[in-house]
Amino acid sequence: YPDFQSLDPADNPSPDFDFVESWAMTAPARKAGLLVEEYERNGQPESLINAAHCYDLALRQMRFLKSTYGSETAKLYLGEYSHGYFEEAIRVQSRLYRLQADPVRLERIYQLMEESKAEVLREAIERNRALMSATAPDSLLLAEAELRASIAGVRQAMFTEQLREEESNEKELSQLRIQLADLQRAYQKVLDALQARDPRFVGLRTERTFAGLTHLQRQLASAEEVLLEYFYGRDSLYIFGLTPQNVYLQVLARDRQLEEAIESLVGYFSGAEASLADPAGYFQSAHHLYELLVPQAIRPELERSRSLIVIPDGPIGFVPFEALLTDPFTGSGYAQAPYLLRKTAVRYNWSAELLWQSSPANTAQAIVQFDPGFADGARGLAPLKLGAEETAALSRLQRLSGQQASLQVFLETAPTARLLHLSTHARAGKDARVEFADAPLTLPQLYSLLLPAELVVLSACETNLGEFATGEGILSLARGFAYAGVASLLAAQWEINDASTTRVLAGFYEQLADGQSRVDALRQAKLNYLEQAPSAALQSPYYWAGLTFYGQDGEMDIFPVSWPWKWPVAGLLIAGGAAFLIRRRKSFFRTS
Repeated sequence: YPDFQSLDPADNPSPDFDFVESWAMTAPARKAGLLVEEYERNGQPESLINAAHCYDLALRQMRFLKSTYGSETAKLYLGEYSHGYFEEAIRVQSRLYRLQADPVRLERIYQLMEESKAEVLREAIERNRALMSATAPDSLLLAEAELRASIAGVRQAMFTEQLREEESNEKELSQLRIQLADLQRAYQKVLDALQARDPRFVGLRTERTFAGLTHLQRQLASAEEVLLEYFYGRDSLYIFGLTPQNVYLQVLARDRQLEEAIESLVGYFSGAEASLADPAGYFQSAHHLYELLVPQAIRPELERSRSLIVIPDGPIGFVPFEALLTDPFTGSGYAQAPYLLRKTAVRYNWSAELLWQSSPANTAQAIVQFDPGFADGARGLAPLKLGAEETAALSRLQRLSGQQASLQVFLETAPTARLLHLSTHARAGKDARVEFADAPLTLPQLYSLLLPAELVVLSACETNLGEFATGEGILSLARGFAYAGVASLLAAQWEINDASTTRVLAGFYEQLADGQSRVDALRQAKLNYLEQAPSAALQSPYYWAGLTFYGQDGEMDIFPVSWPWKWPVAGLLIAGGAAFLIRRRKSFFRTS
């Protein structure tokens, strides 16, 4: 800090000066570390308070440095690099809270947890939602769209080349990286021009602000919800609980016991046989993890809530909270186990702040299902025969099946849909993709889209799995749809069973048609499945807990607004659909 000359350790540079240099981030962080060591020697709270100021300065400089990056890859790297600073800052604030019991410390801990998560995703959502409702000149919007498509094309070329691994051409990759950097610089200039002309873009590069905890508590009270947010650090797991009345903070050591508890529970969903072979082990593991992840103090309020909001971090993102057990259980079957599902609904998100951001008004009415089916093993993919049954309650559905469900038709149709339902195959990992009749939709392609849909249902395996990026989360297909602007999603945590998923989704739409909110509809559909599953084995959480809800909740009228007889007809559709499902013989052990 060239203009900072003080030799007094209590003094710090002004936070109003920003430098595009990494030392502006690392220097105050190192000073903070020394101040923490000083506090541990002398026990003076002033040292800890100064350390908190230094970490805030370091993180401010990190955010400024990140804002100068044009590449999302570079931003992801910086997010991972700076994650340790967030952990140290949270640790200092939690120590100060124990010393002072000052609620301001809890407020700052919440902000730090939020800042540490999904920053690239948040920026993309805000940018894409602004683009959906932009009022700038057509020439500027056309330039933005063309550059966005060009960036997607180069990313796809890099993606394809990198998949070749040992055979990849490093010279070709280097040229593509240069091309991508040039396009990203040009794209940023267009965004700057949009920012100068349209107020919707003004906040995209300004300092991030947060709603106060009191405001959030009012939001939770009106929706009868409870929030649990996690920070999974190198040394500790921080659990932040927020209810309409109270704020909670719990700190657990990140030790082998915690890691094994998560691994044990998640392992039961590696396949149907894992949970069926050891119900007693599952019950023990599911209750033990509930005891670890849900603080004792919050449980009474959780039981009185309509739903639980979970903001996961690290491997907690792989945990299906609905399938945790709230009490010990020694029964022999899955039907009567005390799942959290029985007490409350659960919805997830990548960031709490994103939940309360308004989405652009979507006047579209289209409800579209893509059901390629893959008859006779088309494109080497297993046939899927139950797509029509999933959406039986949707009366005004546009169902595109077989060759109609092509990638090009999706690209043309999806930007004007209100609800999208994809009954297909998908793949997680480096080669993440959603399959259509003729070709796959890859993550680079998905990132280039603008999708204002209120709800996307991904009836496909592993759509909520993917590579994990520290500080950003699971880079799943579900995240890709959120990136494109989708308000809420249903996505799969593992290789879901085709027939049981069909029953859950059919029930979900029946409940939605009956006026339930999205998260309540999913919960009731799962409870109904538990009661009606044709065998005890099929009541295992493997068969019903795989679909998870991410994003904004709310009712969704799936009938035409001008249709006055919608409720009687809905009842007939539900009754008819249920009778059809009961009559039809199903193969419950065929997985997608």
